[in-house]
Amino acid sequence: MTALLQANDIALNAARGSVYGPLNFTLDAPFGVVTGTRGSGKTCFLLTAAGRMKPSSGTLTVRGAEGLSALRNQSAIAGFDGIDTLEEAVTVGDAVTERARWNAPWYALVRRFDDVAVVRALVPAFGSHPIPAAKTMIWDLDEDTKLLLRIGLALMDAPDVLIVDGIDHVHDLRAQAAVITRLGEIAASGIGVLVSASAFEPALYAGVSVPVTEIPVSQTSPAPHAQTLLEELV
Repeated sequence: MTALLQANDIALNAARGSVYGPLNFTLDAPFGVVTGTRGSGKTCFLLTAAGRMKPSSGTLTVRGAEGLSALRNQSAIAGFDGIDTLEEAVTVGDAVTERARWNAPWYALVRRFDDVAVVRALVPAFGSHPIPAAKTMIWDLDEDTKLLLRIGLALMDAPDVLIVDGIDHVHDLRAQAAVITRLGEIAASGIGVLVSASAFEPALYAGVSVPVTEIPVSQTSPAPHAQTLLEELV
């Protein structure tokens, strides 16, 4: 079986210094957790795995794919502030409709999603979790529901690999564990899952039915912000 991740001396550097690496590892588990403190480079590493950021050296294969185009084509991202951030003043239905229209052929007519269509679109992310009604404003959603919505929009791209930044931005630990368990179910369905967190807390992953592997990313000095690096390095 092809490893989810294979890193060979992968590193990212910028004008202000090292961002991460060099890293060497093989991740065979279907669920990986990239850990590191703020400024450790974990967000930038995830963007590299997603084909949104070019490394300075080394190689990284994800599900056997390598190179920006191949990595981008097989992945979808969620939870990246400033990249897939939700517009708070719109409804859930409008957010799902917009994603569907983006993914549809130019000639296709995509009608505004009602409650039934929203459930159909989001159930791969939410599973048994309550799915908000189409008319629900995004600013009214709890942290976990908002993250599941972002994951649901990402899954509408039908990716082979789902990459989620900042799972611990869901501050309620029970809610965070529930989201992690749902991500484990997504991994069990055959989609590779990568997430980032400040630290790996085994208790939060107790409900995950597939093997989970931690990937520590160390950094001695604060890394440049991922948004700046997108312009500098891609």
